[in-house]
Amino acid sequence: MAGWGNGDCRAARSHRAPQQARAPLPVSGYRSTPKAHAELLEIVDYIARKSGPERAHAVLDALLKAAELIAEYPSIGHLREDLVDEPVRFWPVYSYLLIYRPETRPVEFIHVVSGSRHIAALLKRKA
Repeated sequence: MAGWGNGDCRAARSHRAPQQARAPLPVSGYRSTPKAHAELLEIVDYIARKSGPERAHAVLDALLKAAELIAEYPSIGHLREDLVDEPVRFWPVYSYLLIYRPETRPVEFIHVVSGSRHIAALLKRKA
């Protein structure tokens, strides 16, 4: 699946429910799994409902900027060998974590989740 470019951002920014979002458009530097895409839309929708659209836009923009940075510098994230055996990295954005595979080309985001989630249990399930 492609990254969170153009169509994804517009859908997320309009705060439509995930099932109403348009299919993602390709982004050359990174891509996301269907699960990561759904998680991103759920986060944006939650923030829009709880804190308003301006806050949701700010968080979405920060997550997308972080994804672009990671795509350019895949090794910047943190390894957490205590949580998972596979080579994934973690990058915090506010209270959320971008979890990605740095070795794939393009970089693949497998989860976008709250840092308060039980990350080890989440990663034991397939992305």
